Amino acid sequence: MQHEFWNESFDRFGEKHVLKCAHDHSYASLETLSRNIQDTISNTKLGLLEISDSLTIEALATYIACLRENCCVCLLSCRTNKEQVREFVSKFSPDWIVGFDNLQFDSYKASSTSCFKFSKEQTCRQGTNNVAVLLTTSGSTSTPKLVKLSKVNLASNCYSICRSLPITHDDVASFVLSMSYSYGLSVINTHLAVGATLSDIGKNITSSAHWLCVKRHGVTSIAMVPTHCFAIQRLSIDKLISSGIRYATFAGGKLSQDNLEFIKKLRMTGVKCYVMYGQTEATARMSVLNDADFDKKCGSVGTPIENGSFTLLSDNELSYVGPNVFHGYASSYEHLLKERHYSQLNTGDIGVIDEDGFVWITGRKKRIVKINSTRLSLDEIELSLSTAFPTNRFVCVDDDLGSTLVIAHVESLDTTSVRSHLRDVHDIHCNVVFCELSRFVLNANHKIDYQATKVEVNSVLREAHRANKAS
Repeated sequence: MQHEFWNESFDRFGEKHVLKCAHDHSYASLETLSRNIQDTISNTKLGLLEISDSLTIEALATYIACLRENCCVCLLSCRTNKEQVREFVSKFSPDWIVGFDNLQFDSYKASSTSCFKFSKEQTCRQGTNNVAVLLTTSGSTSTPKLVKLSKVNLASNCYSICRSLPITHDDVASFVLSMSYSYGLSVINTHLAVGATLSDIGKNITSSAHWLCVKRHGVTSIAMVPTHCFAIQRLSIDKLISSGIRYATFAGGKLSQDNLEFIKKLRMTGVKCYVMYGQTEATARMSVLNDADFDKKCGSVGTPIENGSFTLLSDNELSYVGPNVFHGYASSYEHLLKERHYSQLNTGDIGVIDEDGFVWITGRKKRIVKINSTRLSLDEIELSLSTAFPTNRFVCVDDDLGSTLVIAHVESLDTTSVRSHLRDVHDIHCNVVFCELSRFVLNANHKIDYQATKVEVNSVLREAHRANKAS
């Protein structure tokens, strides 16, 4: 059985900082608060915890207490749609709720001694078997659903990542993700496991105040997604170089050629860079491209983490096997009672495994469309355009009727050159229209929200069509 870091007393790290933020907190204080919360939630089976934009000691302590007390906890972002929160409460009937104070839950009563709201309906119900944590996943294209993760999932992935990255007891990680995001939660788990420090100094990485705090807190590492790369590039790579960061990790979406060039420049300054690939259904990480392999395998997502493996299905979809593969999805409390551990995860990503065992992602199954009988990989086109026109950013979708390739962009664009590129490189002769947006819609995990972007793009196109007809 995997070593479960949450079951060891954090007192062993004493007064060392676990969290640096507006008010610093020690591991000893985390242990004390966790024990108090354990007493509060004793004998409960399911809780709902709101995750704010800032990482808090209360959220960390509640998470640890739940793991110790075998109380399944759903981590929901404060940015979650109000109706989705209400729907969760209605379908799952959690024993307690922390947060979401702007919503009224008639069947819950606030505690007079804590921030917990407890259900008025005291029911004795069956525990959730091996399900320890519920996380939402929307990927890039679909509606959110709850992923069931077990303690074995959490522990195995945590220690596989620890063995893949140079995380040490002395590290201070700049936490710019969300605890409700599997990537962010994995950063928390790995640092708690080795007694390292988490630094929450705000998510606005383009502000000068952010980088002043990075230096003041002695930050040694940062975990980023592609949109962070883009933001820092526009700011200046000097901010990251001069901050004293020892290594950086990159995950949460395919890296553009522009992102890869940024990583190359960062590595030239001595910062070690690790590209990672994962999904919530795999707890967090499935593969790592080590810094030492970056030059010869640039663009790859690396090799499988320890105890994991990839194979290709007949349609070149990547399939993953490992102890971090989830226990299925849940849309009600009853689903938590059903014991189902998936032996493998069909990722939905199209890829290649080279002769050295390195994995390369080429597209997403759901992002392959047919327009006028022509099969197009929207991800492949996006990557190609980003490489050919690096000063711009692109999102490719189809229109409402599925008859037109729509290319959204955020800067002015020479559309004639783009059309020539599509024709010469991809042999695309179908109808192509362009839509300039002020920004791309991102979800709570800083990924491009393709569904929302498609809705916005098609709304802009319809409005333009009406305006043309009126004139």
